[in-house]
Amino acid sequence: MTLLMSKVGASAATKIGQDILDSSSPIQLLKIDEELFEESWDLFSKLGSHRFSFVDVSLMVLSKEFEAEVLTFDRRLEEKLKQR
Repeated sequence: MTLLMSKVGASAATKIGQDILDSSSPIQLLKIDEELFEESWDLFSKLGSHRFSFVDVSLMVLSKEFEAEVLTFDRRLEEKLKQR
């Protein structure tokens, strides 16, 4: 959403976000629960020297847990996701 906002503006990004939130959207949103948060925190602690953000590490955990594809422009994150 942040990238969309920088490219097309807040109004268009909000519209796209609302479309994604619509129940008929083909995009599935994954929400983190307490267990996934804890798993993300553990991995974040272990990967500290690799300098991934907590959000990036949470995406790693979610992608593994749900066998989900993560769309990212971050090449380091993309490479790490391929290793999992």
